[in-house]
Amino acid sequence: MPKNSWKDLIETISTTEAVDIICPSCGVPMSLRNPGSFEMNLTVNATQEFNKVLRSYSSYLSSVESELDTRNTPSLTQNFDAEYPYIDLEALPKESQDDGLWKTGGADDIRRNWWEPFDRYRFAENLQEKLPRITELEARLADADGQPASQQTRPQSAAKPFDVALQLLIGGFEPRRIIGRIMNLVFEQPHVRAWRAHVLADRHVYPADGAEDSSQELDAVLTPTFARYFKLFDKVLGDEKIAAALLSEKNRKAAAAHRDALLRIRLIIVLLLGHQNPEVAKKYPDLLGDRIPFTLPLRVIVPPKLVSQLLTSAAVTDLTGLSLSAEYLAAVRQDSRISPDSEGDGEAAIQDFVGRFSRDVHRILIFTCRGPSGSDPRSVSPGSESPASFGPLDTDRCGWYPKEDETHPIVFIGSPGSGKSTVMLTGLIQFCLNAQALGVVTKFESQRDVRKYTKYLEDYWQGILPNATPAATKSSIQFRVETNGKEIVGRNFVFTDIPGEVLSRGTRSDGADPVILSVLKHADTIVFLFDLTIEPSIRYQLAGVQLNGASGETGPWSDLIGNVKDTIATRPPEEAATAGGNNTSQTGESKAKVDQFQLLERIISDLREMRGNDLKSGPNFVCIVPKADLFAVRSTTERTPGIEKIKFLTGFFEELRKMGAIAPSPNVSLPEGGSGREQPTVEFFQSKIGYASQNDSKAGDPQPVVRHLRLARRISDLAQEHLAGIGDALGSDANDAFRQSLGETISVRLIGRIKSVFAAEGVFVIPVSAQGTNEPLDNRRIGPEAATGGQSVEPKEKRLEHPPNAKLAEYAFMLPVLLALSKDGSFGGSGSDDAPPWQASV
Repeated sequence: MPKNSWKDLIETISTTEAVDIICPSCGVPMSLRNPGSFEMNLTVNATQEFNKVLRSYSSYLSSVESELDTRNTPSLTQNFDAEYPYIDLEALPKESQDDGLWKTGGADDIRRNWWEPFDRYRFAENLQEKLPRITELEARLADADGQPASQQTRPQSAAKPFDVALQLLIGGFEPRRIIGRIMNLVFEQPHVRAWRAHVLADRHVYPADGAEDSSQELDAVLTPTFARYFKLFDKVLGDEKIAAALLSEKNRKAAAAHRDALLRIRLIIVLLLGHQNPEVAKKYPDLLGDRIPFTLPLRVIVPPKLVSQLLTSAAVTDLTGLSLSAEYLAAVRQDSRISPDSEGDGEAAIQDFVGRFSRDVHRILIFTCRGPSGSDPRSVSPGSESPASFGPLDTDRCGWYPKEDETHPIVFIGSPGSGKSTVMLTGLIQFCLNAQALGVVTKFESQRDVRKYTKYLEDYWQGILPNATPAATKSSIQFRVETNGKEIVGRNFVFTDIPGEVLSRGTRSDGADPVILSVLKHADTIVFLFDLTIEPSIRYQLAGVQLNGASGETGPWSDLIGNVKDTIATRPPEEAATAGGNNTSQTGESKAKVDQFQLLERIISDLREMRGNDLKSGPNFVCIVPKADLFAVRSTTERTPGIEKIKFLTGFFEELRKMGAIAPSPNVSLPEGGSGREQPTVEFFQSKIGYASQNDSKAGDPQPVVRHLRLARRISDLAQEHLAGIGDALGSDANDAFRQSLGETISVRLIGRIKSVFAAEGVFVIPVSAQGTNEPLDNRRIGPEAATGGQSVEPKEKRLEHPPNAKLAEYAFMLPVLLALSKDGSFGGSGSDDAPPWQASV
């Protein structure tokens, strides 16, 4: 199976084999043979290099602006062709002045060998010596147009000064060797295209007399000198009679192209110098910041039409910061077959070129997935709060891209209401905050993932729990795990949360979602949440259990019943359209009422059909039993005769406490008269990541990956033992046959089934508590009431009074990572397929 790496993607360019790689985040196939399956973006380093060029170009344009203002301001310039009157003050000897020192061969050598290489854009020669002054051009135009001449004295110069000025304005303002390619890229960015379309909308690029010109809006925010030059040429190029008098035949024929070029230069000046003009920020919101120069967006889109010219242009070959190989540079400069204008077998040449220099290409471009991002389409990205905004948009696409190292796809699945979103929140935060216990660090490379993790972190510390995931969305987060040794080794992971409503359709007539099937087919590890509280075959039996005369509402399972009611209420029945076609009505039972055993069988059946009958070779299967604290004594007030037997996971958490895998939480106060160790209850504990058993320490095993997998195996074996005792939950008065039947429901239909289908060393069963409290949730409104005139704001957030006291939730992330790293000797694993030391005991 492909490792979702850059090398795998390069191999898809072959026309002899139909090989695709599957995006581990959204399940969409990617292939270089199908340009519609990916989007090309600049790498971070290439973006930085191009931004350096843009900053340099902006400084150049600023110098041009200053020079033109100075050159065209009366009394601030001299006519250097006139006799110099201040001979007595000249520092040079009189004879040097008479001999014309600056016209000698030595001066030509200085210009050729020092000044011209230094002035790469020939700034001094073009703008200080050759560009005609605006007064001269205006005087010539007045003559050609039959208007009264300017009162200023008309200087005498070349017969066609407009030809010289036109050449310098078009060629001198945008040196094409590097700048032209990069500016082509700038104009193709979505927010710049939107701005450009706004400027040109309902305006005439080539206006008739009296029509509004698109350039007028741009000239309004340019400096007066810039605007005067451009307006002069608008008039000259727009009038054939005047053009015939002032321009050469060649320039008259290219008048339309010249107008396009001058409009492009206007756009460039606004983009790169507009930050100096407050009017630009007001006129084009979010396009530029006040005093903040233009830079490329974080995600730079490279259109296919620009790829060949970009890869073979000076914009790439002259930028040493890209660290391209000498072989690549030699191939670009020598092999004409890969140029944009090549003829003959160009496709084969480009294919060979990309294959030979994939590492160099990867330093310039990344190929990102164009699949759906899974984000809520109603969400508004930064910079797009209003229709008038021209800020960079965060496109609603997946954004995953193959990297040099392998990417491992992990899938979270479960029925609606099983708590996947909460497990992802607390599990991810606990894992990332304590990843050093595994001898690794985690980092987020995508800006989208950084924002998502930051939001997770803020919610975690404030005790905010996620609401139900909308069925139309899915949530993915990507991060990288790296060692901290002398040689840094890293692997990439994508965790995808599939909405329970979408997954559960597979048990109904709708059938399985094809995108979900694709994600499942290529998953390294499946994290399956089996919720005992909402499984009908278990919930209905527990709801009627009474103890010491208590009713179902106040009995041992009162918390469970309340949790189920909340879950069902937040997962209303499916909606069905009425005869009118617009209204909807609720039909059937809540979407949370799903037969999870049948859901498991549907998943196994689909996996066998896609990956073959034998699933022993993969994927790994981690069964998470959420809300496990509901099945343990969670407070001292619950301690009544017989309750520990009924709350069958009380002993499980007690064993975790003795092992040191959970420890007293700093987020809640311990009960009066006790330390929490004397009267241990689930409420006062949270996970203690980094624990290593004494036996492993004595064995001298230095590898944290192996050590933690051994601990996970011990926890999993312990969990299976206690889960098999679920029959005790029916109470001592229940019939033995019923208790045995309920216990076998878990041990045979769930645990036994999973272990029989998947490889034993890759199967783990972990009860977790992602929320970790029995306190009632405080439903607080999101946002101030003042913003809505004092009315309630929906939706409401579920909030605790402290960060969640999660217990083992991190194993939903840690186990898939450990299992992936254990196969790599670089992370302390065996690096072989032999049975590892943490294999399950049968």
